[in-house]
Amino acid sequence: MRKIWIFILILAISCQLSAVSGLVSGCELWAMNNEQSAQGSQPIVHSSMTVDRCPLSVDYFESQIRLADSLYKNYLPQHNFEEVKAAMEFFERERETGTGFLRAEDGSGNEDGNGIFGNRNGNRNKIPVPKPRTRPQTSSPNSVPESHTLLCAKAHYYHAVGLTERDDIVGACEHYLRAMEIMEPHVETSPLWRLMAKDKRLKSKGKENAHGSQLEAHSSDYEKRKFVAMINMRLGELMYNNHHFDMAITTFLESLKHVREINDHEFESIILKYIGSTYYVSDNIDSALNYYYESLKTSDNQGNYIDIQKCLALILYEKGDKDSAYHILKDNIRKIDNQIVHDAYCYTLGEMFYHDKVYDSSVYYLERSIESEVYYIRFASAKILYSLYDSINDISNKNHYSDIYINYSDNEINNSIKKDSLQKIYNEYLTRKHTNHETILRKIYISTFSPVLITVILISLYLFFLLKKENKEKDSVINDLRFKYSIIKGKIKNKNEELKKKDEIIKSKDLELSETKEKIQYTERATDINTFYESDICKRILSQNINRIIKLDNNDLTTLLKTADYHLNNISAKIKKEFPNLKKDDLYYLCFVLLKLNNHEISLLLGKNRKTIWERTKNIRKRMNLKDDENIYAVLLRFLRQSA
Repeated sequence: MRKIWIFILILAISCQLSAVSGLVSGCELWAMNNEQSAQGSQPIVHSSMTVDRCPLSVDYFESQIRLADSLYKNYLPQHNFEEVKAAMEFFERERETGTGFLRAEDGSGNEDGNGIFGNRNGNRNKIPVPKPRTRPQTSSPNSVPESHTLLCAKAHYYHAVGLTERDDIVGACEHYLRAMEIMEPHVETSPLWRLMAKDKRLKSKGKENAHGSQLEAHSSDYEKRKFVAMINMRLGELMYNNHHFDMAITTFLESLKHVREINDHEFESIILKYIGSTYYVSDNIDSALNYYYESLKTSDNQGNYIDIQKCLALILYEKGDKDSAYHILKDNIRKIDNQIVHDAYCYTLGEMFYHDKVYDSSVYYLERSIESEVYYIRFASAKILYSLYDSINDISNKNHYSDIYINYSDNEINNSIKKDSLQKIYNEYLTRKHTNHETILRKIYISTFSPVLITVILISLYLFFLLKKENKEKDSVINDLRFKYSIIKGKIKNKNEELKKKDEIIKSKDLELSETKEKIQYTERATDINTFYESDICKRILSQNINRIIKLDNNDLTTLLKTADYHLNNISAKIKKEFPNLKKDDLYYLCFVLLKLNNHEISLLLGKNRKTIWERTKNIRKRMNLKDDENIYAVLLRFLRQSA
């Protein structure tokens, strides 16, 4: 027996180890499947630029991504758009084929040393195919270095930035979501994932403690999470600018979650400001103010402070405090160094002056904001200037800004259909994400709990056979007990039946006895009219002097009738049943007759005249079908004897 238990224990331990190994494999599968499904869902990765036009050096592509990052951070247009696009295609192709590429030893990435874009004569059309590494090829994305995976995500991100500058909103949204899908396995925050992320590609290098401490600044996980927060923020801005405010709030809140993980207060304050602005344009002023104030408390960044001040000025203006709003905007506009922020302030002041019909000041600020690099500021400024000059009948300037406004409007109309597809694109992304998570979690659960289930089944089988053996020894004892129990049960059943019959006999005898007693009681009451005469109410009536008879009230009459019923075997009901035409007052009269009172005495007791009593006597005789020579008292006595 001991050997069997030792064997089962060893088997259970081995199954548990297999479960842990299976869970780790499941996590790896999740990462790979997430990347592959994301690749399969995006038709935008490859364009007409094929391998023969791709630059050869990974170092070169990495430098182009860094250049795009520098241009973006310094508010400069992305002049290396095509190079970033080529980098994106290069790293996507590497992820699809699993092919790594050597970094160029000469810095050019070419075998013949002809340079990045072709030969020294300036031929930019044909680029030699990159020389593959000597390691075997594989189709798994896991064979691609993690650094290349992150570069691929960044390439998509900055390509989306470039598309945004070129007003390709749908394309930008697709590439932001593609970057998000690539990065998701690297910032997964579920407890199960944190527990089982053992391989170096997914393992957290920040070493979060059990209480969720913040990641170490500038660590690998810190940068990944910050990058994911940036993607969500840019997506939120995209949705905000295209009036998809619900999606904008969702993506901003997702960005806020990641930013709080890395404890970046300045970044957090910016996200809070964006959320507040989204609530503001959604007419949720209270929520907007809450997020604005939280943003100001989180960081004292001057640029963020100035931007929030503009939003607060708009709220004050809408609430009627226009002087404070103008004071805030004019005071801050002198402190602004950033041109885009300055243009936004100019537009806000111009719009406010326009609504207040201070047209000179409005024109002053709007003519500056219309020169902005931001498309939406230019479009809005042109629209207000057109309306302004139309209201003052300045035909020349009206026609000038009309051409600009119409041009912007045409572009807006041309892009409106594509912008409407943002909701569909985002929903498809969420569906892919949800489906992928469900599939992998299902596989993880199966790989985790299958060994445990096998162990439980084996132990259950062993216990089953052990108990079966023990049960055989107890079968004879149980059968004997069952036989004895059946005999005792039969005897008890017979005794219960006998007792039941005796109970029925006793009940029938009791019923007969009670009926007999009741008959005797009714008989005694019916034959003894003297007990009726001895009742209190009858004594009081009979004891009165003929010359001073007191009239009975309704209570006395009721008591008299009830007393007659009690002593004379419910006489009123029986008389009423025999003579249904009799009325209640007739029953009172009959009670007086039983007391042997004459009509004169009855008239005094009822307070009626003798004629009334005579008429009642006549009616009663008629209702009882009595003959002229029949006496009512004699009829009542005979009725009492018959009913008894």
